[in-house]
Amino acid sequence: MDKQTESAPEVRKHDTRGLFIPHYLLPIYALLFIALGWFSREHWLSSPILDHTAVTIAKVVPSAVAQNHVAQVKPDVTVVAKKDAAKQNSTAVQPPQAKALASDELPVLHYSAHIYASEDEKRSITMNGQRYKEGDSPAPNLTIEQIQQDVTIFDFNGEVFTLDALEDWPGGNVDVANSTER
Repeated sequence: MDKQTESAPEVRKHDTRGLFIPHYLLPIYALLFIALGWFSREHWLSSPILDHTAVTIAKVVPSAVAQNHVAQVKPDVTVVAKKDAAKQNSTAVQPPQAKALASDELPVLHYSAHIYASEDEKRSITMNGQRYKEGDSPAPNLTIEQIQQDVTIFDFNGEVFTLDALEDWPGGNVDVANSTER
């Protein structure tokens, strides 16, 4: 044999296909991950966002439960109740009509959706529960001129003004309250 191979010690090869973790460290890593999960749980349970959601759910559920349990009422009792309600409605004081807006004032506009697309036909906004496209009129003397990516351009009595996307209009005069004009 060769001199060099006789003097070299025999070396064992380890399979190095993956990451080698010593066995004594495995329980330590397991405890660290359990502790991380425990403390993360405590952090997320005390989140104010979760508290708000729970309040909302608590408000919704009782009304839904109340609608499911309808008491049976005798028909003759219902007829008497309807007659009494009709008398009360006829004698009730009618609420005053909403004050008429001046021709230079806009009503309150609740902006609930803003959809911008590269194609003009697909652009729309939702105000006061109604869906509008460019050229539509959500209020008297008010026209939607253009729907842009983050603003909507309106024309009110020939005066152009902008409103940021999803920003409600509080109502009133366009000249005084228009802080978003660009």
